[in-house]
Amino acid sequence: MLRKLAGLLLLLGVVGISVFIWFSRDLRETHPTLLNANKAALISVRAFYADRSATKTYLPSAGGKYYTHKTTIWANDVLVVSELQTGRKLFHLKDIDHSEWTDIPEILHVWRDSRVWAIDVTKPDEENWKDITPRGFGNWQYASVPSYETGKRWVITWDRAGSYADLWMVNMDGFGKTPIGENDGTVLSWIGDETLTPRIRLARPDTDTTRVQLSDDGVDWRTLLDASAKEVFSPLYINDKTESFVAYSSRGRDKIALVEVSTSDGLETVLVEHPEYDLGRNFSFSPFYNPVDLIVTNVDETQQFALTDNGRVFEGFLDSFENRADLEDIYQSPDGNTVSVELAPNAIGYERYFLNLEDGTSRHIGTFSFLNRHRDALVPMEKVRFTARDGLELQGFLMRPKGVEGPVPMLINIHGGPAQNHSWGYRHGRQFLVNRGYAILSVNFRGSTGYGKEFQALGYRQFGRKMQHDIEDAALWAVEQGIADREALGVIGASYGGYAATMAALQRPDLFKVAIAEHAMMDVAYQSQFPSDHWGLSIQSWTKYFGDPKDEADLQIMRDYSPITHAANLQVPMLIVAGKRDGVVGIEQTERFVESAKETQFPPQTLIFEDEGHGVGRWQNRIKRARIMEDFLHEHLGGRSGGWDWIELAADYL
Repeated sequence: MLRKLAGLLLLLGVVGISVFIWFSRDLRETHPTLLNANKAALISVRAFYADRSATKTYLPSAGGKYYTHKTTIWANDVLVVSELQTGRKLFHLKDIDHSEWTDIPEILHVWRDSRVWAIDVTKPDEENWKDITPRGFGNWQYASVPSYETGKRWVITWDRAGSYADLWMVNMDGFGKTPIGENDGTVLSWIGDETLTPRIRLARPDTDTTRVQLSDDGVDWRTLLDASAKEVFSPLYINDKTESFVAYSSRGRDKIALVEVSTSDGLETVLVEHPEYDLGRNFSFSPFYNPVDLIVTNVDETQQFALTDNGRVFEGFLDSFENRADLEDIYQSPDGNTVSVELAPNAIGYERYFLNLEDGTSRHIGTFSFLNRHRDALVPMEKVRFTARDGLELQGFLMRPKGVEGPVPMLINIHGGPAQNHSWGYRHGRQFLVNRGYAILSVNFRGSTGYGKEFQALGYRQFGRKMQHDIEDAALWAVEQGIADREALGVIGASYGGYAATMAALQRPDLFKVAIAEHAMMDVAYQSQFPSDHWGLSIQSWTKYFGDPKDEADLQIMRDYSPITHAANLQVPMLIVAGKRDGVVGIEQTERFVESAKETQFPPQTLIFEDEGHGVGRWQNRIKRARIMEDFLHEHLGGRSGGWDWIELAADYL
């Protein structure tokens, strides 16, 4: 009897192992170019999206004493607190949504369960935590840096009006709230000085005007200038002597520049500009985020301009790298003396450093663990240019499968917005798709930001038309160059990119054989009539692209070029990803499109998350998304798939 039982257990074990091996086997590529290539090793989906050794977001404290970083311990996301000089771990905290250091080196603020807590890292037990959540607010956020020296902090809240915010002052302990800026329905933002007195107010008195107002006391305001809402004008900070302030501006020029603006007459003096690109991110390492120490161009952030001694120290650090580096994240200590830098030399993986701005010394604190393991399988990003059918020069960023020669399956990657852009740098999600055998061409179509007002304006009211043509022309260029296989083209995008991917599938099924749309706008008229509250007073940015929903002629064009109108004509396989908590593009748009397309030859395949919004954030859901995506593309474009992975069980039950 025991022998029979042992035999049965052995048989069941063999069967179980066989089933596991069968389901977890790699699914080989079927595309002929990929079949005969010397490809890079296949990287598992869990290595991409469930790396337990991955770390990120290194924040240094004042005085360079401590730092925090995020990592995963036993499938739990945690915040680790360590000594900066030695790297010795002190403790870790679970379930932390956000954190920040203060001007007191030992005091750390953390967000947990919608509350803000002050922690003395020398006494980290929860019984010693202090609840400093601003009292008496519902929908709110901080609007100034934490300062125990001043004892005060700004809070903006949408409680009263919903679509626009009021400004309040609170004590650092969360009590003593005082109104300092009631919004009359036109104010976009306030900027204060180091005493937290409001000094600059940006308003939108009508849809065509940006008004800049100044105050000496935060109570009485005078208008300095009115700028066109079609131009960028964004103040950053007021100078110490209050005779001028610094701003981003495209007033009277095509590209966004950094300017100094006189507070007496509004005249501008250009500090930094670039002939090809708008200026992009700026970095200020001081406690109150002024002055600007370093600024980079949009689209291609490897072009940097130092404006101060601290900026030149940082620029010298960047110049020490042999290959140009993409700046991913920079975090400064509250006293401005130490910064943590995460960058990607040659746009492949991340290296992390602490940089002392006082003496210019740097210390390497680690390499992206994924890069350490899979460096040989990763590919660089190429900058490419091509011409649209009407002669307009367009720019894109190309990534190709390693070790493969000849035309391959390709995905045209469409950014969201549409007032956004693709930029050069390390992109983890694209590396996943390239590793599966697909070339990825990320296109900055007309209407994209970063190239000046004229280029952006070429996209206004061209949704579904010339903006789509640019996407088509990008694919055709890649075919002509021998990069892409004409019979294995797909399109992918999220938000507006999801809209454009869906329209590409509906308008050009002869060109695009497959589409992936995530969190996609499927009904332009509906989205325009019922916009997200988050847009507030910036709704004119939307109407520039799509028209006025109160105008019946504009509304009809929105209907004509909406995916929902043509859903019943879907002729290619389509994968749709959406989240039921999406506050930007409601899930009802996806539901209506899927219902309208369900009787077609290719009813859309869907992946709907109950616990996600306008994006996919949880690692468990990223696993599910990656797995369904690689199998979907394997079936329809012929790349490879890692097949079932045991991490899927963890994603289901953790």
